[in-house]
Amino acid sequence: MKTILITGFEPFDHDQANPSWQAVCALPDEIKSIQIIKKEIPVVFDQAPKQVKDLMDQYDPDLVLCTGYNAKARELDLEYVALNLKHARIPDNEGNQPQEQPIALHAALALESRLPVFELEKMLHRKKIDAKVSFSAGTYVCNDVMYEVIRACKERKIPGGFIHIPPFSEDPKQGMPFEKVAAGLVSVIEFLASRHQ
Repeated sequence: MKTILITGFEPFDHDQANPSWQAVCALPDEIKSIQIIKKEIPVVFDQAPKQVKDLMDQYDPDLVLCTGYNAKARELDLEYVALNLKHARIPDNEGNQPQEQPIALHAALALESRLPVFELEKMLHRKKIDAKVSFSAGTYVCNDVMYEVIRACKERKIPGGFIHIPPFSEDPKQGMPFEKVAAGLVSVIEFLASRHQ
C-alpha cells in the first residue's frame, strides 16, 4: 500500500468547524511510508460523493477512508452499512433537503463497508481507544458519500469505508479527547496498511 485518501467534511448547520476535518488535518502527511492525502469535502448531496470519486481518479489511492461528524457519538463509529437512501432532517449547505430519494436507481438497497470494521473495533479497544461498529450511517450526506464511495471502491477492488467522529471532549459522557480521536485514525490507517501490503 502506497497511498490513502482520507476525507473530512466542511462545517455545516451553523457550526464554525467540523470535527471530522479537524481530526483529518491532525494526521501526518506520511505514516510508515504511506502517503496520506487529506481532503475536505462539501456537506452537499451528490457533490460530496462526486468530489471523492474525482479525487480517486486523480490520486488512484490504494484505500479510501471517509470521515464525518456525529454529534451524538461518544466514540469512533465504524460504519458497517450504507443505505441507498437520501432523507435529510436538515438542508445541506446548498439548501437541498431530499426526502425518500434513492442515491442510485436500480442499485442495491444497502452496501457493506469494504473495511474489516469488527477487527478494527477489537484493535482499537486493545489500544484503549473507544470505538464501536455502527449499523446506521444515517440518511444524510455522510451516508450519501459512504454508499457511492463503496460502489467506487468495489469497481476498483480496493478497501474503503466510513468512520463517524464524536464531539471533542475530555468528558466521556460528551465525546472523546481530540488527541484520542486523531490517535484512533492513525491506528486504523496503520492496521489497514499492514493488511494490504
